[in-house]
Amino acid sequence: MYDHKFVKTKAKAREMVRTGETDIQDFKEYDDFLAKLCAWFEENYDKTVSKKCNIEILKEKLLKYKVACGNSISNIFKKSGLIEQGYRLQNQTSEKHPLLLGKYLIFHKDKYGIQECVAQ
Repeated sequence: MYDHKFVKTKAKAREMVRTGETDIQDFKEYDDFLAKLCAWFEENYDKTVSKKCNIEILKEKLLKYKVACGNSISNIFKKSGLIEQGYRLQNQTSEKHPLLLGKYLIFHKDKYGIQECVAQ
């Protein structure tokens, strides 16, 4: 991944850096995240089973991770004291597409009883 584009070789990416086309530090955070993601997939990919079986294994692990993240978001929200101030957390995660990122909305109810979404 280089400049938010996939390059075919590291040599091509290095050549782009040498010619000074862009500052690679601007994208270091994203590139580091992608490197961690690739390492996770390599660690969890079992070469002794079929692709279909690997897909199911990885899907199950991702869903467990998604649930764990959702639980931690809920716990942080409960401990924040926002509930006492009229804020409410609502999970908008799609059940049709369980592998998409979870979407959480924070609603606030004012003194007139009107709810509005303040963050997502």
